[in-house]
Amino acid sequence: MAALDWVDGPTLGFLEIEGIHGAWYFRLLAEHQQTQDGSDSRLFELSAAAPGVVDELVVKSGEARNPDWTGVWVPRWQFSDAAAKAAADAFVEQAVSSAGAVAFIMRTGDLHRIAEVWRVARPSSAEWAAK
Repeated sequence: MAALDWVDGPTLGFLEIEGIHGAWYFRLLAEHQQTQDGSDSRLFELSAAAPGVVDELVVKSGEARNPDWTGVWVPRWQFSDAAAKAAADAFVEQAVSSAGAVAFIMRTGDLHRIAEVWRVARPSSAEWAAK
């Protein structure tokens, strides 16, 4: 997982979920702090992202990645020159803008243990017109 924003945990970025093919762009939708068990519960939007986006982000950042790395990676976003930073910024903007429509809503406390996933239902235009 590559977290591009962080507020008491990742709020925006890209991830790959074991057992689900491909990569996903995630964005915090809502949160409920301090549930009965003392943890936070967060809802995230998931949109399909280009395969390999996390690995490519590591390359663009210029940072090394341990091959056994399975945790949350937060890029330092420090570059040796303005051109490298501009290229990395452009890559992130393109990756975010090319992510698909929100396909799932996921409930989790920490993005490692998924509590629930809902597929986003989209009524057809004919259904909307009939309302």
